[in-house]
Amino acid sequence: MRIFLLLFIMLLFGGKTVSYAAATDGVLDLRNFDFREKGFASLDGDWDFYWQCFVPPDSLGKYEKVKEVVHVPLGWAGYKLGSKPVRDFGFASYHLRILVSDTTVLYKLLIDRVHSAAVFWANGVRVGSLGNVGRTADAEIADVVHITDVFGHNIQPVNGVVDLVVWVSNFQVAGSSAGISRHIRIAPAGVALQEYARDKVLYSGMVGMMLLFAVYHLILFLYRRKEYSIL
Repeated sequence: MRIFLLLFIMLLFGGKTVSYAAATDGVLDLRNFDFREKGFASLDGDWDFYWQCFVPPDSLGKYEKVKEVVHVPLGWAGYKLGSKPVRDFGFASYHLRILVSDTTVLYKLLIDRVHSAAVFWANGVRVGSLGNVGRTADAEIADVVHITDVFGHNIQPVNGVVDLVVWVSNFQVAGSSAGISRHIRIAPAGVALQEYARDKVLYSGMVGMMLLFAVYHLILFLYRRKEYSIL
């Protein structure tokens, strides 16, 4: 039993450490970030936010008057626009300008979870989606990733920039999970695929350990029914 516990702890905490370089005012500078050493970078920090707008990636400048700066990751129910809190249900656009030094590398996004539907654009190109975003509950088709997933097409920087726009709608989940409430990361495509495979193994290992625990306790119950305290 102790061996099972040790293996479970190793699976849970044995993964690669996420490296952070916080975004400021909608810009994340990764030009000095060593992807070869650190693997992947979190896109945490201050993003541009446009509530109740699906902003075309080539028209961001036209929406300056409605732009807010918010922290990601955080469910939008935690935001305030002026003095008013953002409600659970609605839609929005997020924008982050990512600066990179190596423009010859293709990148991929790794996402944990976005509620309830999303479209990702990079340098004006649609690189992936989760379900179908909508301005109403009837128009939205939800699709939620439950474990880390390598997402969408490869991203080619343009002049050292990855200009990321994310449309999100949520008419399904109330509370703190609405919007981008979990980490989004970026990595060179090869590293991202390795991380995806590692997370798959981790998830499968955790499920396997839980099943082993269940079988162990079932065997104890069957052989020692009168000694319930052992469970």
